[in-house]
Amino acid sequence: MAHPYVMNMSVDGIKLKTGWSRRDFVRALLLGGVAMAAAPGRAFAASDAKGKDLTRLYAALVKELNFCRKSAWAGEDPIRSRLRPATPYKLLTVHHEGQHLNQHRLKGEIAADIQNIQAGHCKRKYGDIAYHFIVDQAGRVWEGRSLQYQGAHVSDHNAGNVGIMLLGNFERQQPSEQQLTGLNGLVGVLRQVFPIPADRVYGHCDLAQTLCPGARLYPHIARMRTAG
Repeated sequence: MAHPYVMNMSVDGIKLKTGWSRRDFVRALLLGGVAMAAAPGRAFAASDAKGKDLTRLYAALVKELNFCRKSAWAGEDPIRSRLRPATPYKLLTVHHEGQHLNQHRLKGEIAADIQNIQAGHCKRKYGDIAYHFIVDQAGRVWEGRSLQYQGAHVSDHNAGNVGIMLLGNFERQQPSEQQLTGLNGLVGVLRQVFPIPADRVYGHCDLAQTLCPGARLYPHIARMRTAG
């Protein structure tokens, strides 16, 4: 009997155990169809179509928005063994930070805010900050978790779901005009690149029992969804 190759791995806190025969392991490596056999959690090379989509997306973000790449806040390195490779993006969900009032506008302040959020998520056994993008009060759009990886922001609805978080607590404060402009621009660029229809632009509360993204932000998201 072929000796099984057994791997233990954790994906966003869920422990998995898989067994491979020597024959299946070699076949997977040769065909490239199940690359996880070689290195669980690794970011694998995207298909040509997906790679071109991401290249096009980042070019548009840099051109059209006040966009900050992840290196601008330089938090902890992702724990790649806890991350799932992304599937094609077909919806997006908007959140608020929700914990604190946040009026920060200086880049150094925002970088520290995002680092703290990432650290909290990693303590909860996530592989990285849960969201793909963060929008601050000044309207800057910050890169969060790489789009190569599935987010961890809506239980049971993370597959194919871009996660966007606005800094602030919109049960207690209003989003700034610049913040709403940044959100509008980000959603517009994402919808140009990925097949995300207007009616699949959600607030967190549309998909789960929660107040997120807050009573003062949600009406704006509802208008975005119906505007087409």
